[in-house]
Amino acid sequence: VLDLRVVCDEAGDYASSWPIEPSAQGGRKIAAAIGELVQAQSPGAPHTLVYGSARQGSCEGISL
Repeated sequence: VLDLRVVCDEAGDYASSWPIEPSAQGGRKIAAAIGELVQAQSPGAPHTLVYGSARQGSCEGISL
């Protein structure tokens, strides 16, 4: 699960015309988080991971 509320954590991450649409900045953060999630995801993982902010250099997972 990629929690976009955690990834897009700044006002500039959202478009000014529609508050739920990502801005270019938000879109870059989402794309980076998806890329990191795909590379880090273990297909055989027996549990769910919630991925957060990609700004820290890695998309850290929280086991549930």
